[in-house]
Amino acid sequence: MAFVPKGPFTPLVILVTAILVSYYIDGSNGSRYTASVFEFRPDSPQQGRNLSRNQALEIMKKNIDIYKVQAKIAGQQRHDIIVFPEYGLFGIFGYAKYARRSEVYPFLETIPDPRKESWNPCFDRSSNGSEIQKELSCMAKDYDVYVVANVGEKLACKKSDRNCPKDGRYQYNTNVVYSTNGTLVAKYRKKHLFKEEYFDSPTKTEIVTFDTYFGRFGLMTSYDSLFQSPIIDLVYRRKVRDIVMPSAWMTSTPLFRSIQWHSSFARGMEINLLVATVHDGHCKSYGSGIYTPDGAKNYFSNPTDYEQTLISDKLKLLSYFDPRNKSPVIPRGSISQTKTKKQPMAFLDENVDFEFIELSKTMDDVNVCYGRFCCRLTYRVEGRGRIEKYALAVYKGPVRTLGYLLEVEVCAVVRCSPHCGQPIQRANTYFERFHLVGVNFSTPYIYPQVLTVSGHETVLATHQWEYKHGQIIFTRSLENPLHSASLIGRVYDKDIIDDRKTYPGTYDKYGNYAPAQYASCFILIVACIASIIFPS
Repeated sequence: MAFVPKGPFTPLVILVTAILVSYYIDGSNGSRYTASVFEFRPDSPQQGRNLSRNQALEIMKKNIDIYKVQAKIAGQQRHDIIVFPEYGLFGIFGYAKYARRSEVYPFLETIPDPRKESWNPCFDRSSNGSEIQKELSCMAKDYDVYVVANVGEKLACKKSDRNCPKDGRYQYNTNVVYSTNGTLVAKYRKKHLFKEEYFDSPTKTEIVTFDTYFGRFGLMTSYDSLFQSPIIDLVYRRKVRDIVMPSAWMTSTPLFRSIQWHSSFARGMEINLLVATVHDGHCKSYGSGIYTPDGAKNYFSNPTDYEQTLISDKLKLLSYFDPRNKSPVIPRGSISQTKTKKQPMAFLDENVDFEFIELSKTMDDVNVCYGRFCCRLTYRVEGRGRIEKYALAVYKGPVRTLGYLLEVEVCAVVRCSPHCGQPIQRANTYFERFHLVGVNFSTPYIYPQVLTVSGHETVLATHQWEYKHGQIIFTRSLENPLHSASLIGRVYDKDIIDDRKTYPGTYDKYGNYAPAQYASCFILIVACIASIIFPS
């Protein structure tokens, strides 16, 4: 005889139990958390000056005071984690602002390895020289929130270390994470530096995770997101799908605004991504957000707005899955080649020759190929008027950036004004039907993005389109005219180191600024003087 529970509250108990069990099973035990990311323009030193440690601390503590206000807000609103931007403590030194290692040094601190020792600077009375770490630690403890910040780190090295710089120390661009009791729980050193000659790159890419009461997170910085490691290691080997990323992202149009890349990165990798970007108009760095596999949850992107912006939203911690087991179907086939025109288009910090075909009709089905890799677009424009100048573009091959040749496969539809591949200010065309397909991708790592134009601002389209592997499909007409839509494939296993010499106009590893053009001028002057003194 089956056991049947009795009592007036039994059905309610069974219902509540079923809901709790379902909640537990769904989404990494159903863990939910509230995240905040912060964007602002930090106080920064005057370029070309060597400051004392006290002067550097004075600048950093001004920015720390701003951090405290935001952490207090996050704590009062019971947020779980707050992320501050890359270079948020002392501003961007590089990115065309020439700085020596010695100029950065006063801002750096020694930071222990949290994997080897437990350290709580807030309670450590002997933490001389770690004033900023103490501030971050106490901030996390006082406001009961996980604090993620980007700092400068120094590490002494010996002459026996063949990689040790001549000044006897390593200088790292480092992220730190402090728990709600003020303990340092994670440290990550940025691997792929972007015009940051005053910092050193660690020998190996660090794979760093940290555990919280609401789940496990991975840690990385800015341009590291372009490379196979650490993201593939974090997602596939460490089984982490919630990623935290301080950033100082240099805007590159038409395809690499911060919000474009980061939203597509989250969608393509099927992760939650928390990005805090430092605001620096000179370096074209701006655009922060909270992104999910379904699109942007919340974001901010305004190059002319220098006010402080705290972005917050609730997220569900993503349970682990293995995308390899999903066997993504990549469109295959042969397409007849159409007459195209080759034009350069900015791609990161390089100009790349894409094959373009202009869209001249209000509705059409067009193809363009780069060898066997092809792009197919089926579209229809709203209304009966003429279509503005758009083009379908394709590229397959290497892109030089950050000391590497990155292998990419790209399909893109871009607004042309007047030349295709150049930045645009306005758009007025609405597409009521749009189906972009990349045919014969050789990689499963494909990152989709759709950007629109609202007045003079560019905004993400989030819920009006869907992504099927290698395909962008508009489910309804976009709310704003189309700026661009693209599929960016990364063929990670074909990336190679770029053997070209250092770009002219940069410092060497030891901070000695000697641009090629200055050296040439010096040699020419010496030659002229010698010809006068010692005539033939």
